Amino acid sequence: MQTIRLITFDVTNTLIKFKSSVGYEYCKIADLYGIKCNNENTVKAINSNFTILMKQLKKESPFYGVTEGINCNQWWHRLVVRTFSVSGIEMSPEMESKLKLTSTHLYKLFSTAEPYQLIDGVEDTLSALQKNGRSIQIGVISNSDERLPKILSQLGIGHFFQFIILPQFIRAAKPDPKVFQTALDKIDLKDPNQALHIGDDLVKDYLAAKNCKWNALLFGKDDSTSDAINPKHKIKTIKELTYDSIVEKLN
Repeated sequence: MQTIRLITFDVTNTLIKFKSSVGYEYCKIADLYGIKCNNENTVKAINSNFTILMKQLKKESPFYGVTEGINCNQWWHRLVVRTFSVSGIEMSPEMESKLKLTSTHLYKLFSTAEPYQLIDGVEDTLSALQKNGRSIQIGVISNSDERLPKILSQLGIGHFFQFIILPQFIRAAKPDPKVFQTALDKIDLKDPNQALHIGDDLVKDYLAAKNCKWNALLFGKDDSTSDAINPKHKIKTIKELTYDSIVEKLN
């Protein structure tokens, strides 16, 4: 029977989710500084462009600016300006000043738990896994930035994790194998077959972990029929996770 000593979780859309869309939050704050964009078309444009531009910026300036020598706040300001610009906001010196105020406000806002909420069942599941009596270590492997520990603490779940691995601190991000090796090293675990990663992204979570000889479960409504996914490894809700159910899925 499978023995699990380490369970790591992705965070966004696995443990927590946004209360509102990025576009809605960005436009709501921008409106406070005189940027009139709080309309359906602009919100939709920001939601669409944000994801694309974020991927581009992560390639251009990896790990939230670490390799470039800028801080996380500066990295996000760059993304905010690009997102608004591409989404139809005309740039001018005055607008750049307004966007500076907007990005500063957004950075502070998204440094708190306010824009987020726990996915249903997360706290009870983490508590049950922690108290299962089998000395399981629980950690986080996320591609989020340095603000995450504070956010998880404010949401009331930070104390469940023995470690939180973030790109800024190890200069690597999922699906890089270095991320998963770092997690093993954190608790001096030699056998990756005793580790399990749970996340919602097929490539960055499930396949990345499997490629490192870890066990993996794919969370969410992924309808992929890829042969790379064992149907037993798909979970629809965090609430269904108990130690016994995990072992059953992996055997």
